[in-house]
Amino acid sequence: MKVRAMWKENRRYFSSRWFYAIDIPKTKPFESEYVPKTAPLKFQPFSKVDSKRIEDLYTQKNFSRKLDVNEDHLFEVDLEKFSMNPIYWDGPSYEIRRGIWFDDQNRPLSHDLTKAIEELHQQWLSRDKEKSKTTELRDIFRLPKDSKWKYVMFFEDDRTAFLLPDIYGGHLQLTILRSSVAQLIQLGASKLTKGYEEPSSLTERAKEIEGQVIEHAMGLGKISDMISWEFSDLVKFPNEENNSKQEEDMMKDEMSKDYDNGDSSEKSHYRPTNHLVLCVHGIGQNLGKKYQYVNFAHTVNLLRNNIKYLYKSNPSLQEFNSARKFPDYKTNSGTQVLPITWRHAIGFNTDETNTNRDNEDLPTLADLTVDGIRPLRKLLGDVGLDILLYGDDFYLDRILKHVTNELNDVYEKYREHNPEFDGKVSLLGHSLGSVILFDILSQQSKFPLNFEVDNFFAIGSPIGVFKLIQRTKIGESDSSTRQQTPACNNFYNLFHPCDPISYRVEPLIDKVTANYEAEWIPHATGYDFIADTVKNLMSDKNLKEKELMTQRLLSNLLRFNSNGRVDYSFQPNLLDVDVWSAIKSHVSYFEDMDTAGFLLKEILKKHVKPKTHEITKLKSTKVETKKTK
Repeated sequence: MKVRAMWKENRRYFSSRWFYAIDIPKTKPFESEYVPKTAPLKFQPFSKVDSKRIEDLYTQKNFSRKLDVNEDHLFEVDLEKFSMNPIYWDGPSYEIRRGIWFDDQNRPLSHDLTKAIEELHQQWLSRDKEKSKTTELRDIFRLPKDSKWKYVMFFEDDRTAFLLPDIYGGHLQLTILRSSVAQLIQLGASKLTKGYEEPSSLTERAKEIEGQVIEHAMGLGKISDMISWEFSDLVKFPNEENNSKQEEDMMKDEMSKDYDNGDSSEKSHYRPTNHLVLCVHGIGQNLGKKYQYVNFAHTVNLLRNNIKYLYKSNPSLQEFNSARKFPDYKTNSGTQVLPITWRHAIGFNTDETNTNRDNEDLPTLADLTVDGIRPLRKLLGDVGLDILLYGDDFYLDRILKHVTNELNDVYEKYREHNPEFDGKVSLLGHSLGSVILFDILSQQSKFPLNFEVDNFFAIGSPIGVFKLIQRTKIGESDSSTRQQTPACNNFYNLFHPCDPISYRVEPLIDKVTANYEAEWIPHATGYDFIADTVKNLMSDKNLKEKELMTQRLLSNLLRFNSNGRVDYSFQPNLLDVDVWSAIKSHVSYFEDMDTAGFLLKEILKKHVKPKTHEITKLKSTKVETKKTK
C-alpha cells in the first residue's frame, strides 16, 4: 500500500497530451496504393512544448496550418490529416492522436473514439446526480454504430470508464464492474483512464541511464551491420509474411530513433543553425522500395546523431563556437545535415513490367531479364544500373537536373522554415553521389545552385576513376586536356583504404601527388591501438620521412582546399581484410565517428592557408618529376 501511495504521489495527470505512432505508417513514400492493414499500437508522446503548441492550434481550429515539431523541427504535424511526416525528405507519415482517454496500456484512443467518449462523458458530468441515483443504467451510454465497442460506462471518480462489447451479463455484470473488484474481473470490458500518466520521479534517473546506453543505441540500425546478413536472405524468393514482419520490425526501430523527439521535457526542440550540409546518396537506393533498411534518410539521421553526440562530448570542438560567442556553444554545434534523394525520380526500374515509361516502343528491363536467378539479377540490377544510367547522356542530364532542383528546393524550404538562417552551405556526396555533385559544381552555368558552396565533401568517391576515363583533369592549366573545377571554397576527398569504390583525386590536380600518401584523418574519440598499429606498420614498410611540399605543389593544392590537401584517408583496421569488410567500408562512412569528427572540425574551424606543408613520400616513386636537361 505504501508503494502504491508513493507511486500515485509521484505521478502527474494531464488533461490532454498529443502522441504520434511509431509502428504502423499511414502512408509510405513511392507506394501510392499502400493501405495499413492494422491500426498502430505503439505511440510516443510529443514533448510538452510541442504538445501544447499542437493543442493550441487544435483548440483554435486552425487545422490548415502545419506545425514544425520534434528534433530540430525536422517534422511537421498536419491536423487536417491527423498525421506527422518529415519536412525535408520523402518519408512515411504516421498517425497523431490527441491523448485524453487512454486504454489499460496507457495508449491514447483513436480520434473518433475519443471524440465520441468525451461527448458522452460531458453528458454524464452534466447529469442530475440526485435523479441518477434512482435511474437505471444512468452511467451507461451507447457508442456510435461504427465502433467495435457498443457501450461505455463511467465511474464516479470522473476519470475512469469501461468499454463494453455488450451488456450480456445484465445486472450481475454491471454490479461487478461498479464494484471494487472491477480492476481484476473486467468481464470482456476494457478499462479506460482519462488523462495521461507520466512518472516524474524517474526523469532524473532516466537521464543518467541515457548516457550509459547512448553508444549502444547509436549502434542500432546501421547499414554496415545489415550487410552481414546472409546473402541468401536478400536474393531468395520472398516470403510475403516474413518480409512483412521484418519490414514492420525495421520500421519500428527506425521510427524510435529517426522520428524521436529527444525527450519529453519542457524545453523546445528548436535549434538555431549557421551551417547546412546537404547530403546526396550514391548507388543502390532503389533497393529502398524492397528493403526498409536501405534508407538514406535513416543513414543521414545516424550521421546527425553522431555529430550531436561527438560535439557535446568534445570541448575542443565546442571551443570553435565559444570563440564566436555563441550562447549555446556547449550543446549546439550549429550544424544541420539533411538528405537529398534522386534515384526514385529518375525511372528505369527493375520492377517495371507493363510499359517503358521513357519510350513505349522499347521493352522494359523485366522483359529482357533472363529467368535464371532472377532475384539476384534484380538485386544486382538495382545497384549496378545506377552507374550504367549515369554513363548515358539522356539519364545523365536528367539526374543532374533533378539533383540540382532537389538541392535548391531543400535549401529554400529550410530557409522558409528557418527564416533567421543566413549561414553557409556545404555539400556531401557518397559514392556516385559525389560524382553527381562534382559535375554540378563544375557546370554551374548549366546547373545553377541558389547558394554558394563552402565545403564539398566527397566520401567513398569514384570521382578519380570517372574523370580519368573521361580524360579530364581537375583544375585550370595551360594543358590542352579537358579540365573541370568544382565551384567551392574547399574540396575534400575522404576514403577508407579498404574501400574498393574510392579513388584518389590529387593526381588529377598534379601528377606529382601520386608519389605522396594521402593525409591521415585522426580518430575522433580516444586512442585506437589496432588502427595506429596498422598505420605504423604501413609507415615502416612503404613510407619515407616527411618532407616539405614544394611551393608549386602547395600553390596548386591550395586552390582547391585551404588546408593544402584534398585526399584524406581514414585509418584502417587490422581486421579489414575480407570481401565483406571491403563492402562494409564503403557503406559505413555515415556511421563512423571519425567521419562526424572530421566534418565538424573542418566546418567549424577558421581556415587559414599554410605557408608550408609537410607531406610523406612513398618509397616507390610512381610519377617522375620533370627532368631538367
